[in-house]
Amino acid sequence: MKKIRYIICVAMAAIMLLAAAGCQNGSGETAAEPANTEEPSAEAPADQSEYAAKADEAYKAAVEKLVNDKVFPNGEDTGFEADSFFGDMDENKYAIADVDSDGKDELIISFTTAPVAGEVEQVYGYNDADGTLKLKLNEFPLVTYYTNGIAEVGWSHNQGWAGERLWPYSLFFYNADKDEYEMRYSVDAWDKALADKDADGNPYPADIDKENAGYVVILTEGTETRYISASEYETWRSDTLGGAQKIEVEYKPVTGSEEK
Repeated sequence: MKKIRYIICVAMAAIMLLAAAGCQNGSGETAAEPANTEEPSAEAPADQSEYAAKADEAYKAAVEKLVNDKVFPNGEDTGFEADSFFGDMDENKYAIADVDSDGKDELIISFTTAPVAGEVEQVYGYNDADGTLKLKLNEFPLVTYYTNGIAEVGWSHNQGWAGERLWPYSLFFYNADKDEYEMRYSVDAWDKALADKDADGNPYPADIDKENAGYVVILTEGTETRYISASEYETWRSDTLGGAQKIEVEYKPVTGSEEK
């Protein structure tokens, strides 16, 4: 019996040695595991590139139509006349950049060869589902874009009492759910040197001008308007922008869109 048990033990040891040898390649190194051929779960870069290419083509076509047919990408007539004293078509600009920070480039049209009431800056996004362009912003072309989706739009006129203190403006915030900008704040000012009473005869709010700066800021949110001091305004603006940086948009003449 002892001899039989010995033979069985030797046989088992030999089998284990052969199995171990089978897991090594000819050089004695352990054979590599089969490669993982599963597709990555993340969106493929090729899909992103395809979207960008289609969007770029649609944007270029829209700019060319603006030049040739004198219509905005949303189909509205620009009112441009070739012999107009408001300027030549090549004075109008366009850009392709991600200004609302949604991760996709937008088409920006800055149209200034028109009466002041007709000057506009428009921001369009590309809809991959049907190949159309969506108008996200349509305001006076005095716009600064920030990296957190805020657009600061200067007013076309400064007819109040702000004087040289500041140029009135509105702040628009990008709403990702609606895929468009929404105005949230309007900012104006009252310089005491220009008027000591408002149109209703109310005196300059000296109690608000705590540091005696000589002006107060008029802040409107929705239907509520209030006065704040110069120092309060600086704090409010800093908090509202939240450390966002300006986006440097590279504008080009619309007549050179074929070079894009």
